[in-house]
Order: sequence, then structure tokens, then C-alpha cells
Amino acid sequence: MVILGCREKSFASRNLGLIIMNQSPEKSPTPLAPHRPLEAFYSAPSARSRFVNDLFDATAPDYDWISGVMSLWTDRWYRKQALVRSGLRPGMRLLDVASGTGLMAEAAVGLGLEPAAVAGIDPSRGMLEQNRQRNPVALLQGRGENLPFRSATFDFVCMGYALRHVDDLRKLFGEFRRVLRPGGRLLILEITRPSSAMGLRLMQFYMRKLVPLMGRLRNRSVSTEKMLEYYWATIAECVDPAVILAALEEEGFQDVRRKTVGPLLSEYVACEREVREPDHIRLSSPDSPPGRGWSFAACIDLLNLRGVASARLAGQVPPSTP
Repeated sequence: MVILGCREKSFASRNLGLIIMNQSPEKSPTPLAPHRPLEAFYSAPSARSRFVNDLFDATAPDYDWISGVMSLWTDRWYRKQALVRSGLRPGMRLLDVASGTGLMAEAAVGLGLEPAAVAGIDPSRGMLEQNRQRNPVALLQGRGENLPFRSATFDFVCMGYALRHVDDLRKLFGEFRRVLRPGGRLLILEITRPSSAMGLRLMQFYMRKLVPLMGRLRNRSVSTEKMLEYYWATIAECVDPAVILAALEEEGFQDVRRKTVGPLLSEYVACEREVREPDHIRLSSPDSPPGRGWSFAACIDLLNLRGVASARLAGQVPPSTP
């Protein structure tokens, strides 16, 4: 696990009141992949994660442009609207999973959340480097299926357009529920394959032909064109929305539903139950009010006790990843 640099030391000490740990959740009995293996891009399922990380590392500088052009530049406005519709309010503590370049975290801060109450996690170091330039929030390198946080830490968990890039939906949703406080809310934004044949052909043309052409005209990288090909493949092969809804319910979420915006966008929302049996012992530092979490020093002590070799707080991404 790597803690990336925050812009201000005072901010870092406040934000690391989040209780961070090495988490080894139980494995799901039956993994649920978001799509079948895509042999055209990687040789075996075991190579998928490395391929995806390398791809997003290489395309990180272009990602905001891709997000904008794919949405006709409505993406930032839409993220804010979706967060509001799902119940995000100032005063909440938010975790942005697969945070990428930080567009969801930026939207949350723009809606009034304190930066010290927002954390982001992403497996791609390149994406996090872009994110760090935008957002004064705590950023960690890691995967959604193995979140390094204590249970019942966050009021709101969100994920923007990354569901298709994980290994196991059941494990992911189990981790989402674990880190949510009772009554906490979940929002997952995703692009869904059009149901009509005409819509499917139009979207395929736009993503596989028109957007790559625009990228070439703007001197975007070759990796960006490859990423668009992969992006389309994951959309075309993604499991049906009903499968996603059922998996959320199986993991114990309540009030699970899907809202559609136009023919392509899906908002999966759910709630953690208001009361649940405690599955952990909540800890707080001696110098913090109850429920506010650990101080910076206590958090670092916890990391050391858990066997993490080092945790750097600097202005740059550490040179190596444990």
C-alpha cells in the first residue's frame, strides 16, 4: 500500500484521521467477473489486471480529454448531479474507489465536502499522479476488492465508470459494504450497452471510429486509441444490469436500484442497513473526540504495527510501490 503526497502537511494530518490498515477480506465463494476474458487484449485472465494498470498508466494524461469528448463535455456536471441525487451532503466522509484522475472526488469537494473528509484509491499510479495535481485529498494506491480501511469508516462510497475493470464484483461489493457506516450510501456510475441494435451500432462507430480519429487529429497517444478499443470491448461484454443489481443485494445492500440517464448511463445506488452487528472494534486516538478516528501519529503507528514498511507523505509519488 502506498500513501501518496498531499499538498499540505496540515491537511495530511487531518485527513489521515481515516483509520488505515492492511485488510485481507475473506474470498468470495464464487467470483463474479464483470465480463468474460478478452483474449484480444491479454493472453490469460491472470494477465488482465497488469494489462489494465499499464494501459491506464500510459493514458492517464489523456483521460480527462477522453471523458470529456465521450460525454460531449457534460461529464463533470453529470457527476455532480448524480452525487446529489444519491444523497451526498456536506459533512459526510466519502471514499472514491477507482478514483482515477479525480473527477468524482473533485465533484464531491465542489459540492461542499471538506477535502479532509475525502479519500481516493486507485490501482494505477499514473492516474493517481494526475489526481494529485487536481485534488487536495488523501490518495492511496490499491484495489477496490481489498480496501485498506477499517470497517464502518465512510458515509458514502462512489465509483465512476470502473466497474468493468475489477476482477470480482461480489468481492468488490462486499468491501464497499464493509467500509460503509450504518445508513451509508453507495453510488456506482457506469456506461451500459445500448439495448437497441441501432444504438449499439451508433455507439460502436462513435467509440471505435470517431473518437480515435479525433484523438489522432489532436496528437493523442497510440495508447489512448488502444484504451478506447478496450473500453468499448468491456462495455459490449459487460454483464447485464440485472446481474449487478442481484450481486449488490446478495452482499446485503438495501434499497438497491438502477436509474438510467439516456440510453447509455446507469446509476446503481444502494444503502447499508441502519443497524448491523459490529464486526470490528472501533478505535480512536487519545487526542481525538469519539468517532473522529485516529490522529496522524496514531495512524502511522498503526501502519507500522501492521507491517507496512514505509508510508511517505511528500509532494511526489514515492519511487517504489511495496
